[in-house]
Formats: sequence, structure tokens, C-alpha cells
Amino acid sequence: MSDADTDSRSDEPDGRHNGTAADMSDTVDDRPESRAGAEQSPDPSHASSPGQVSTDSEDQWAPEARLRELEQENARLRSLYAQTQRQRYRRAALGLGVVGLVSLGAAALLPGVRTVLLILGGIGVFGALLTYYLTPETLVSAAVGERVYAALAENEAELVADLGLATESVYVPTGAPGGVRLFVPQYHEYTLPSVDTLSSLLVLPDDEFAQGISLRPSGQRLFDSFEETVAGGLESQPGPLAQQLTEAVVEVFELADGVNMSVDEEANQLTVTVSKSVYGTADHFDTPIVSFLAVGLAAGLERTVTADVAPGETATDLIVTFTWSASPPAPENPTDD
Repeated sequence: MSDADTDSRSDEPDGRHNGTAADMSDTVDDRPESRAGAEQSPDPSHASSPGQVSTDSEDQWAPEARLRELEQENARLRSLYAQTQRQRYRRAALGLGVVGLVSLGAAALLPGVRTVLLILGGIGVFGALLTYYLTPETLVSAAVGERVYAALAENEAELVADLGLATESVYVPTGAPGGVRLFVPQYHEYTLPSVDTLSSLLVLPDDEFAQGISLRPSGQRLFDSFEETVAGGLESQPGPLAQQLTEAVVEVFELADGVNMSVDEEANQLTVTVSKSVYGTADHFDTPIVSFLAVGLAAGLERTVTADVAPGETATDLIVTFTWSASPPAPENPTDD
């Protein structure tokens, strides 16, 4: 056996081994299990990472989280506003108390002006106590009150529209507890019903032109509060009465920044210009300022009062013309002979 034959035979196992390995590799790759595994293996470039899932979840809940955050910030601001108002009242009380105590102390040292200092000291201490203990614990913003009133005004306006009533607002003094009723007639040309028929919501006398609805005015409770505290009692003459009522709108209830008035007693009319009304506009039903003034005029003059409201220069300005009757309303229906 030659060396060449030996080399040839020695090379054959290597060739056979290499070929077998390649065939086995091809066989393994061609198996169904391998192909299925390859198809099921996710592409790393398309796989969702944990960070991406978390981001999608955060995007989904972001509006709700933002809403909760805004609600908490709103509550914090309201609490801070109320606290600021209370601190302002208490600082005023502290200032009055200091003035009162200093005046009382000076009264002991200055006998020549002791009486005056004692009076100042008493006023200061008394004012401090009132200011401190009467500090409001709950403060309601004007926007909240306006929204509450607006909803009630819209309901009443829809009731008037659905019943097909006229747009006139007639404030009638009744002389009974509750004082004044707001009568909305069925027709523009109406007959004023008797007072005893205004105690119910639906006013349905035999006279068709006296039919309508009777409501409690939005300004009735304001007027009741004002009447209890007005110094010297309620005036009975148009000029002084109108002065009392318009001052109360600005100084007592702070329902507007300013009010100008003009009285024409010969025409039985009062014209009021309201600047920056806090509650309601010209198109609102039974606006609190208009209602308060109309109720006050009706109760003080004991006359029926109508109110004609027009818009002013801005949305919160009002021009109101009040007209009162020459005689009081009839107390009851006339009886037939």
C-alpha cells in the first residue's frame, strides 16, 4: 500500500464527517418544530419594553390624574382664601383692641381728657370683640351664588314660557306675612287680581284677564333682612324710600358697585342705573337687585309696582324703570249683588 493510498483513505473520514454535520444542520433547520419556533420568536425590534407599557398607561390615566390635581388645587385655594379673610378680620380686631387698651391706659394718666379716652377705649374694646367673634367662618364667593340664582331663574323663565304667559313682572303688596308677591299675568293687557288669590302658585279667577301665576320674589328675604336692621324704620315717601333701598344695594348687601337713581313723583316712576351687578343680567328673570328694589317700593308705598329692565353699557349694567300704581290693590274679590 502506497503512501498516496494511505493519505486518500485518511482524508475520507474527515470529508464524510464534515458532510454529515452539514446535512444534520440542514435537517434540523428543515424540521417543522424549528420552523414554528422561528415563526413564533418575537422580533426584538417590535417587542414592547416595560417602559413603553408604563408610558401608555400613564397617557391613559393622565386626564383623570390632572383632574384630581386641579380639584385638590381648587380646594386649597378656597381654603387659603377663607383663611386670608379670617386673618384680615382678626387683624382688624387686634388693631381695635390695641387702640381701646391704649386709650384706657392713657385715661388713667391724663385726667383732663379722661372722659374722652374712656369713651374711645370702650368703643375700641367693644369693636374688637364684635369683629373677632363675628368673623364669618364660611365665605361663599359671588360666582357660586350667581350660579345658584341663575339655575332658579332659568327654571322660572321656562315655566313662564311653557305656560305662554306675558313678560310683565308685577309686584303686589299683600299685607300678609311674606309681604309681596310677584304676579306674572297671562296677557299683556291684564287685570290685577285681588290680593287673596295671590297666595297660591296658579292664579285662576273667573276673569280670564286676571289669570297668571304668583311667585315669591327673589328679593323678598333680602328686604326682610333689611327692614329688620334699617335705622328709623322704612320711609313711606318715594324719594326717601328709594334712597334707603338703593344705598342698601351697595352698602349693605354689596350687590353692585354703584347705583344712581332719579325719582319722578308726578309720573309715579323711579329710574335706577345699576353698575356692575353681581347677580343676574337684564335678560334674567326676577333679578335680585330689581326684585329687592321692587319689593321695597311695593311694601313701603303700599302700591303695586311694575319693573321694566333694560341692559346698560356692559352685560352687568342695568337700567330699571319702576312704576307704581296710584292706589293700593283690592284686598279681595268683589262680591256679587
